[in-house]
Amino acid sequence: MKFAVLALLLVSNQVFAAQWSLLGDNDLGTFFVDKSSIERGRSILQANVLLNWTKPQVLQGHGKYYASEVSIAYIDCDDKRIGFGSRTMYAKADAQGGALFSPYLSYGDTRLQDAVPGSTGAQMIKIICGLK
Repeated sequence: MKFAVLALLLVSNQVFAAQWSLLGDNDLGTFFVDKSSIERGRSILQANVLLNWTKPQVLQGHGKYYASEVSIAYIDCDDKRIGFGSRTMYAKADAQGGALFSPYLSYGDTRLQDAVPGSTGAQMIKIICGLK
């Protein structure tokens, strides 16, 4: 429980210092990357990605709606694969309105998937890998 609270505080604090840059949009919503969050591991990039949903989403089991979320994206630039770990849901767009829920998912529990050519995921990989 302490770790979940710490993770929530870390993500919440990072949102205020973020340098959001547009990645693209699709039917789900509009995606941004926090340029200041991009880190390179051995072969994987990690970055915070903001999604402003086109329509508010139901927070299952909580009776609330969220309009945006910040996820940790893991990207293999060489193999053009992407996966998403922990995320935090917010009541308002642009990660505003207070964090509603923040499930933890480590890199080890994340499954990287091939991006469909021309998709928003492929665009994310191209832009984020080009920034680092």
